[in-house]
Amino acid sequence: MSKLGPYKILRPLAVGGQAEVLLAERTGPGGFSVRHALKILNEPLGGSRPTDVPSARALVAEARLLVRLAHPHTLAIHGLDVIDDRLVMVLEYVGGRSLAVVLERLARMGRTLPVEHALWITRSVALALDRAHELADDGGRRLNVIHRDV
Repeated sequence: MSKLGPYKILRPLAVGGQAEVLLAERTGPGGFSVRHALKILNEPLGGSRPTDVPSARALVAEARLLVRLAHPHTLAIHGLDVIDDRLVMVLEYVGGRSLAVVLERLARMGRTLPVEHALWITRSVALALDRAHELADDGGRRLNVIHRDV
């Protein structure tokens, strides 16, 4: 798949049991270009509404939570669409290396992450998790969000 709707697929980022995440680019007039991470449900909708397919319902619920979550240390959601019979979540793409890759390279060089960097990362993750745990609906009722992929 080299194109999905208006998105040019650049490369896979991750694959999971229910969805894959692809790096994609959308272009516009005058050389405008923006990269997104597309989270695409593995299971085609088969003409069904997203609310009729259990895995699609879960992705819709995740998208709704991400809209509410909006925090400097979490990815922003830019949209949720059905493209070519696939449910597609359009997410902010943050380039760079994963922490796992950085730690592995440091270990190969016999070094560790400087303490101030480790503290900054830990604080950033803690702030984002706190935001998720405090998330409430429009009526002020806590949603009791627990993130499983920290």
